[in-house]
Amino acid sequence: MIRNFLVFLFFMALTLTVAETWPVTVNLSAGKTALLNADFSWSYYIAPTPRIKLSFHDAYFGMSKAQFLKIYDSKKAKMKESPAEGVTYFDDIYGGYPATLFFYFKKEVLVHGEAVFKLDKPKDDDFTQAFAHFDAIYQKRYGKPSNDTRFFKEWLVDGYTVRLVLTSQNNRLFLATILEDQQLSGKAVAVTPTPSVAPPVQPIVKTDPVKLDEPTKQRSAKAVDLDQLKELIDAL
Repeated sequence: MIRNFLVFLFFMALTLTVAETWPVTVNLSAGKTALLNADFSWSYYIAPTPRIKLSFHDAYFGMSKAQFLKIYDSKKAKMKESPAEGVTYFDDIYGGYPATLFFYFKKEVLVHGEAVFKLDKPKDDDFTQAFAHFDAIYQKRYGKPSNDTRFFKEWLVDGYTVRLVLTSQNNRLFLATILEDQQLSGKAVAVTPTPSVAPPVQPIVKTDPVKLDEPTKQRSAKAVDLDQLKELIDAL
């Protein structure tokens, strides 16, 4: 036992000395993997659960700007850019309705999409009918909204936010559907730039940010005490 303990200490000291990035991964003979941190704490590695792939129009969150431009190559002629906000937008059809589509990028990664609808007859019935149309689609797809009022619906889906909003701006009604990747956005995105067709709806953003470069999803680290050290040694 003492020999195993000394071998383990030597191995750990050598590993920590040559480590350039943290945490250090140690494969245990018991089939588990331990993550050793720079402060000498450790935790068992837990493989991240794959997320669903949520799409906005024909793009999916997490794709690069280059991938986006490749998918929308046929739309490049009518695309507009707002570099300060990191947004590309153009007119298209969304869910059968004409709309201006906004694609927000953070560090060249798609994190937020917004469709502001344009209806030929800006009457209450037109917008409420469209609102009910998308409400039915989203409830079938994502279930009951987590936040539900008459003209505001919100679904929280595997780290994503989906919103359906009917609001009034400048004495006109606007319907917007908003999808956002909470883990990638990090903080509130900028206000949608105002195109010539219609002003945008300001999204309400509540996120629990996760660093883009976080390598693994793990439990909080536990300080190494004697019992934990014995458990780790026995697993070698």
